[in-house]
Amino acid sequence: MVCWLMMSVCGAQAAGEHPRLLVRAAHYEALRQRADKEPWRSMREAVQSCTSLTYRPDGSAYRQYASMRHVMRQAALACILFPQERSRYVTHIVEQLGHWDDLNATRERQPRSDWSSMVTGGDAFFMSVLALDVIHDDLTDSQRTAIEQRLQTWFDYERDESTGSWVLAKYGAMGLWALYLDDREAFEAYAGAYDRRLRQHFTEDGVALVGGNYASARLAGGELAKTYFMDVLALHGWHDYYNDPLLGAFYEWFYAGMVTPTRRFAIFQDCGETTHSGTSGVIANWRAHRFSRTAAAHAAWFEPEDLTPGILGYVLVDEPLPEPRAPASRLWKSGYAALWEAPHADALMAALWAPNRAFQHDHFEINAVHLTGYSQTLLRNAGYEGWGNPVAGFSWKYVSRFDMWPESDHAVGGNIAYLHRDKPHRSKAGGGLQEGILHPSIDYAAGDAGDAVNGGQHARSIVLVKDRTRGERPYFLLFDEMTRHASTDSSLLEAPLRLALHPASNQQQTITPRRSYRWAYDQDVFLTIYLASEATEETRLKRGGLSQFEEAPLYLHAEFAFEAEQTQALTVLFPHHGETSAPAMTRIGGDGFSGAKIVHNEKTADLALASNGMRQVAHGDVEWTGRAAILRRRDQRTVLYLVRRSQQLVAPGAIGFDSDEPISLVMEGRTGQILSPGTDVNFHSDLVTGEIHLDGKRLSATPAAGGWRVHIPAGSHRIDFVE
Repeated sequence: MVCWLMMSVCGAQAAGEHPRLLVRAAHYEALRQRADKEPWRSMREAVQSCTSLTYRPDGSAYRQYASMRHVMRQAALACILFPQERSRYVTHIVEQLGHWDDLNATRERQPRSDWSSMVTGGDAFFMSVLALDVIHDDLTDSQRTAIEQRLQTWFDYERDESTGSWVLAKYGAMGLWALYLDDREAFEAYAGAYDRRLRQHFTEDGVALVGGNYASARLAGGELAKTYFMDVLALHGWHDYYNDPLLGAFYEWFYAGMVTPTRRFAIFQDCGETTHSGTSGVIANWRAHRFSRTAAAHAAWFEPEDLTPGILGYVLVDEPLPEPRAPASRLWKSGYAALWEAPHADALMAALWAPNRAFQHDHFEINAVHLTGYSQTLLRNAGYEGWGNPVAGFSWKYVSRFDMWPESDHAVGGNIAYLHRDKPHRSKAGGGLQEGILHPSIDYAAGDAGDAVNGGQHARSIVLVKDRTRGERPYFLLFDEMTRHASTDSSLLEAPLRLALHPASNQQQTITPRRSYRWAYDQDVFLTIYLASEATEETRLKRGGLSQFEEAPLYLHAEFAFEAEQTQALTVLFPHHGETSAPAMTRIGGDGFSGAKIVHNEKTADLALASNGMRQVAHGDVEWTGRAAILRRRDQRTVLYLVRRSQQLVAPGAIGFDSDEPISLVMEGRTGQILSPGTDVNFHSDLVTGEIHLDGKRLSATPAAGGWRVHIPAGSHRIDFVE
């Protein structure tokens, strides 16, 4: 922290002078000059008639507070931009602030724990204090004292009587008041409390643990005291949030990770089927550049609506939107993956949720996935319809973040893997990402469930096959690996691996029981789910609630038997246009492995294989040892492959390998991406004829049978086999 009131942007100013909270008088002329360009010109035009806006005593407490917030944000700006009419705007602010007597009376009639009073009321208070700061020197002593007493009444009640849990709003509003009063001790206390609470929202690389809707509301949306008190703190030099790597990482995740190609939130935690707030006119969309240029470019991709007019937006937004940058595939080590086929609405996209921390508004959804494709939400989690509101067909306890309750044939609300029928997950924190590879033709991420699964250890790999070189269509693969722990709970000793997959549709069809299922969506879009691993007789469609559905849809409940204490399951999720246009899929398998052959056309077919990695798998002319594999074959030759934690691959047409320790690798022709623990690898193929480069540098290689032996240091590397 830095010296009290040393303003890094606004400049130093003595305590007691006003205005000083967000701007000072010396900056008025520069602010007026902004109105020559957009988005400031439109805001100036909008606030000129702000005296027509008044406090609304009718309606709910929320509407009363919201009307005060609306008046103050515009009138405070009008005082600055129209000096020739300043007295008119000052008079209007004074008259409207007199209605805090009504608001304080309303507050006493509300429950002591009341969201509207603390959050919307906190915003109204926040904006009222900013407006008072702007007109401070225009007031007589008696006017100023009367206004301050009204605001102090709200402050005192919320400080002493309120029992609400919305403390980020509380600390923001009260910290601003302490700053206005020059109460250094109180300001430091509220600023510190705000900062501590703010940081609880994130993993170490910026993933917001509350999910998309609540990340927006608290940190990137319209709840002003929560989101923009950090700007006041930064402007006053208390902490440089604008150059804080954690905040920059959050805004990059929010605008590039927590979004689908349809510009909606990926549904995890307390989040509904909602358009991303990046499309709206909230200030955060326009001031993202202060935290990260990358985040700002992604925010511009949303094409946000015109900026909501008011003093906060006019001051904090000091640059127009940059050139847009579309989201792309990206991994967050703490436990989030966003896999994108392409940045257009019809593209396929997958998100994986496995954060290594938990906080608030969370569900039992570790290693859950969300899938989007062809402008449709294909697969999603239960979501949220507001506190205490159940989803159709189920009680509030079914979706509540506080417990997991068996209802309606022991339904679960997330796309999860589990063992225990009654209490599937015991923790809302996972183990983060194990690893991942992002490649132009295929993306892969593996999530670690940590201690989340009751009775077992789960790893889930999500794969997005993107390659369309010869007219093939993209699709998803799920590889689920489960190890059962020793347990005194007899129900876990024989429990199968259970998978729950929730398509966002009420139109379903069983093609082949325990093997193939199809769901229909708008615009002639379908999702075929194919169980490539042998499922037990308990596999069936079950009723499970999703938020914003008038009737609970049927979801796929699949069960898989164990071999000793470990098992794995492979699932193909293939989106397609036209009911019968899914490719032909057949199960393949043998000793120690299962899989599917996916036939795209007469020349191209994919082999997807799952194994425990303990023994060699042989299928036709392919030999492989590892956990998961996908091979694309054209004319019987392998042109592209991904292997997960594998030690051997022999496949005609591809660069094969033998490795001392398991590696993960994507190879397309002579180029690939490799994840190594630090091990020696023998590469062999008729393509291995020259130098081997790692990250652009030649590797030292020794001859080996059919190829070359090299050491691959630990980490992720680009690998090239140069002719």
